[in-house]
Amino acid sequence: MKLKFCSREEEAAAALLDEGWSDANDSELRAHIDECPHCMDVVLVAQALRQARIETARAATLPASGVLWWRAQIRRRSGAFERATRPIAVVEKLALVAVALGFACLAAWQWNQISDWVLQLTYLARPNTSLLDTLWTPFSGVSGWILASLIVSLGALALFGGLAIYLLVEKE
Repeated sequence: MKLKFCSREEEAAAALLDEGWSDANDSELRAHIDECPHCMDVVLVAQALRQARIETARAATLPASGVLWWRAQIRRRSGAFERATRPIAVVEKLALVAVALGFACLAAWQWNQISDWVLQLTYLARPNTSLLDTLWTPFSGVSGWILASLIVSLGALALFGGLAIYLLVEKE
């Protein structure tokens, strides 16, 4: 396959690049382009590319300045909010890890009492045992004020935990 080129193809391309093609008075060049298929293709492609560039430039116009300012303010506020809440999120995660680690250490420290208590729960299957006696037996050696403080602490934990859950659900 042989490709043929026109000697005036560069001249036609240069005339299109000058942005003066429509105002050009060179009737000889216009007559040549009308007759030469290679030059006609160059002009057709160049005009299509120029039209596409103009349409792209029109489509790429910026929105109104008020809209740009509003978007910038929203981005700035959300960025500030994220930066302000990042330490809180880190502390929350550290607190959860600390609580889990504390429960794990407490369970390891009191493993014998926990296993005895769980073992006593298995005796509930016997017909002549009551639930209250079985649950009270591990606390029989504990003095009264420790047991009372434990019950008050568990009640306060339940109260404040329920309040926190209520407030979280109400916000959403």
